[in-house]
Amino acid sequence: MELAVRKSNFIKAFSKLEDENVVQCLETLLNSIQPNKNWMDQLKKVEKDEIKLGLIQADANEFISHQKVMSKFDKWH
Repeated sequence: MELAVRKSNFIKAFSKLEDENVVQCLETLLNSIQPNKNWMDQLKKVEKDEIKLGLIQADANEFISHQKVMSKFDKWH
């Protein structure tokens, strides 16, 4: 099947989608393959704010090391 026909079929099928999760997954996939895109630009504001807060906390030494966290969960492994 030609690429143009496949793309047309995809667009028709996509326009009929009603599952928000499927649409979001496809959007994420398309965004991930676009060249020259910074992944940080694709995050929602709340996600960027959480990352900034985490960096501030890490700089202030307000975190628990990975090793310490994993030692608490070793009993389940």
